[in-house]
Amino acid sequence: MSQAKAIGQAASRRKAIQSRNHRLVDFRKLARESLHTFNKEVANLGRAFLRTGTETIYITARSERATAACHHNDPDIGIGPGIL
Repeated sequence: MSQAKAIGQAASRRKAIQSRNHRLVDFRKLARESLHTFNKEVANLGRAFLRTGTETIYITARSERATAACHHNDPDIGIGPGIL
């Protein structure tokens, strides 16, 4: 394999990982769905983030943290301070 091809493939892998890690999750929608769906979505992403007006809240693929977030949900944004 040529060096140029190897460099191109490495760049392609990095881009795929970045797009997967930076997908926004619609927490309003997830808050209306089951806890199982919420945990599965967070686990699939590895991490996710929610943008509120001025804050960005990061969520990791830890079930207990996702559960805490659902238990402290805020109907306006779908998730509340329990995650922090």
